[in-house]
Amino acid sequence: MDISNLPGEMDTEEMRQAFGVLDRFAKNKDEYLLYLSRLDAVRHERTWENTVRRARKEALREKEQRIQAEEQARKEKEQFQKEKEQFQKEKEELIKLLKQAGIKDVG
Repeated sequence: MDISNLPGEMDTEEMRQAFGVLDRFAKNKDEYLLYLSRLDAVRHERTWENTVRRARKEALREKEQRIQAEEQARKEKEQFQKEKEQFQKEKEELIKLLKQAGIKDVG
């Protein structure tokens, strides 16, 4: 195809540039192979960037889950401690009442 005489709908600056590149590649195989090599390198780089981005996102999600689990465990421990203290108070009060009632073998 003659780059200087493109059909009407293809006669744009972008199309002339594209056909110029294709013409250059057709005339110089080494330049075309170099272009393919650069294109492949860009694709590999993007793949690694996406992989790293997904890994970071997953690590952040796991960290947030761990923090939530630790917070839940802390709350449950506090609740258990409060219930234990309440039970101890009730036990002491019951022992006191039993002793007041004259029952000696308690606690």
